Amino acid sequence: MVIIIIKYMAYLIFPMIGFMLSLFLTKLCIKLLPAVGLIDRVVGGRHIHKNDVPKGGGLAIAVAFFATWLCFLYSGWGYFQGTFKIEMFQKIGLLSCLIIILGIFDDRFELKARVKLLGQIFVAAVAWFCGVKLKYIFGLELPDVVSLLLTVFWIVSFVNAFNLIDGMDGLAAGLGAISAFCMAAVFAFSHAPNDTVLILCLAACCSGFLICNFHPAKIFMGDTGSMFLGFVFAVIGIVSSNISTAATSVLIPVLAAGVPILDVLLAIWRRFTRKLISSPHQQGKEMSISEGDKEHIHHRMLEKEHHDQKATAFKIYLLSAVFAAAAVLNLMKEDVLVGLSYVLMLVLVYTLVSTIAHIELWNTSKAILTGLSIPRKSAIASAVQPLFDIAGVAVIYLFCRLLFIDSTYNECAAMPWHVSTIFTMAPIVLALNLSGCYRRNWLHGSAPDYIYFIKCLSAGFLLLIVLNLLFGIEGWRGFAAERLLFFALTTLALLGERLFLRYLKHHLINVLFMRKNHGIAVQRILLCGVGDNCRYFIANQGRILEDNPNMIIGIIEEELMFQGQYVFGLEVLGRSVDLKKIYANSKFDKITITKTINEPAREILVDFCRTNKIILTEWKGEESLILDFQPVSSHEAIAKGVGIQDTGVRRQQTADGSQQPVVSGQQSVVSRQ
Repeated sequence: MVIIIIKYMAYLIFPMIGFMLSLFLTKLCIKLLPAVGLIDRVVGGRHIHKNDVPKGGGLAIAVAFFATWLCFLYSGWGYFQGTFKIEMFQKIGLLSCLIIILGIFDDRFELKARVKLLGQIFVAAVAWFCGVKLKYIFGLELPDVVSLLLTVFWIVSFVNAFNLIDGMDGLAAGLGAISAFCMAAVFAFSHAPNDTVLILCLAACCSGFLICNFHPAKIFMGDTGSMFLGFVFAVIGIVSSNISTAATSVLIPVLAAGVPILDVLLAIWRRFTRKLISSPHQQGKEMSISEGDKEHIHHRMLEKEHHDQKATAFKIYLLSAVFAAAAVLNLMKEDVLVGLSYVLMLVLVYTLVSTIAHIELWNTSKAILTGLSIPRKSAIASAVQPLFDIAGVAVIYLFCRLLFIDSTYNECAAMPWHVSTIFTMAPIVLALNLSGCYRRNWLHGSAPDYIYFIKCLSAGFLLLIVLNLLFGIEGWRGFAAERLLFFALTTLALLGERLFLRYLKHHLINVLFMRKNHGIAVQRILLCGVGDNCRYFIANQGRILEDNPNMIIGIIEEELMFQGQYVFGLEVLGRSVDLKKIYANSKFDKITITKTINEPAREILVDFCRTNKIILTEWKGEESLILDFQPVSSHEAIAKGVGIQDTGVRRQQTADGSQQPVVSGQQSVVSRQ
């Protein structure tokens, strides 16, 4: 019993040594680093701190970690089984010195992003030649050239992930500690006690630094620490993926560092799409991926938390812990728990992207709409659509086969999948090509277009079934179930992609604009009248959204059949006689008439708008202003039919609570037709 207790004391003793040593060295760095010019001064830009703070404190984490590792190797517990022995200590120690030197130079002299990226690539290449390399991915052994490229990409990605997330007090150190605890659990499940103890020591070293780094921070880890942490986690991920050749082995370290990895993916997505929508003279000003900006996950969450750094840090810690939980569940042997880990991961990524990635989604939406609307790019769009259909049909077919075939994964992989996949795709793709589906512009698709597409898709499936009958079928029940599921999923995927383009153009881009620019002065509009003009007005507002921000809150309609219904995605809130009630429940700045209405209803609108200082316009292909805040009677306004062409009237709240118009552009007197 005493021997067992002594044996497992290593899990407590060495992390405690690492924690105390890291805390001591951190306090020492606070005093010494400013003397050598390693201090982060308040100069604006992306900095959110208010005082000069020493930086480069990640050196304390690195020294404490390697000192603890060395003590452990030469202690009585050196017999523990694991990969991180003296040879690995020498390799990682040498490589870490290179990345730390790069980080110190960057902290001291602020290297250009390109220089820093080249330095990271050099260290990653040296690591591969030293034997720290990815050997397997998704269960497949890699050739040397592929291994080199993937190893460099892997290491550089992790280094930049932690480098970019280090933008707030305590964030990188806290996430490093959580990721280390997760990877320690991974190695514990792999029965590698030596590696488990060392990674627990890394978590403890991060925690010791966090004592002085949490808000308000007395020291920053700087690029010295963030790049060191990223490099160490990249190496830990390589080791863990090489221990297990399972298909999910590469996924686990990615999940362990989930928040930093997601942040760097969003940064790549954001800056790539920004290049696509920027004008030629702006493209040269775009930032490199390794440069910082104020649009990272922590910056956006910090803004939502009203710049409360502590609350923001704890929320991001919680997100990281959920990613870590998904990684640990993935290690379980029970299929239910593994499935739960995938569901948890997908829900978490979807939630984060839908609630945080407003800028990235907006840029992507603009890029899609801009690309599809330029005639010169029609050939590219026509080429991309068939490729998407082919990829979608292939993935769905393989999914259905895996569901219905009674074999192990290895047996399935040994079957001639490429032959059966091409045989299945050919009739469907052929039917879509011969029918002329790819000559239709799905951005402007209508109901007859979608019905025609379903008919063509059905013809392709009938042709496929006929071919199957000619070659013979065994097991009619399984064949019918598989083909029905295949048809349903393929129709849903291919038709859904085409419907998404319409949704993107007419609704989603408006929602993304409001999320991306929350807090700006937005004109709230109430439409009057259901009809084609109403639909055209809604589409037109989406096109001018950036120049004239607006939000359509609903529709009023005199016909009783529309009451309480949704038309063009908007709720019919009532009739003209209900204006007072509607205005009390939801304030609006303007009423736009999009349908010919009778004189009593028109008179009610004019009187209401004049009383409440609401702008009244009419839209028939172009918008004309019926009533602004002029002291003209409703009868006179209706009789004269004189209005002012509205080129962007917006109302904003003043200090005393009243609303004043903000007019953009010029106004000219026109006669309302």
